[in-house]
Amino acid sequence: MGIKVKGLSYFKHFVRPYKALLVLNIFEEIARPVTLAFRLFGNIVAGEILLEVLYKFALVCTRYHGFGLLLVCLSVLFKPLFLPFLQHPI
Repeated sequence: MGIKVKGLSYFKHFVRPYKALLVLNIFEEIARPVTLAFRLFGNIVAGEILLEVLYKFALVCTRYHGFGLLLVCLSVLFKPLFLPFLQHPI
C-alpha cells in the first residue's frame, strides 16, 4: 500500500496510538529494512563459510581416505539442509 494507495492518510499510522510515538515509529520504519539487510548478509556469509569448511574437510578426507570428491558433491547438494540448523540452534 503506501502513499500511492492511501494518499496522505498513510502518515496517520505514525502517530497511533499516541502522538508521542512519532519518533519511535519513524525509527522503526527505517530500522526494519536495515535489519533485514543484515540478516540477509549474515545468511549469505554463513552459507559461504559452511561450503568452505566442507570443502576443506573434503580435501583432508581425499588426502587420507580418498573419498573427498563425494563429500564435495554431497556438501553442495545438502547445503540447504545444514544451514537452518546453524542459524536456529535448539
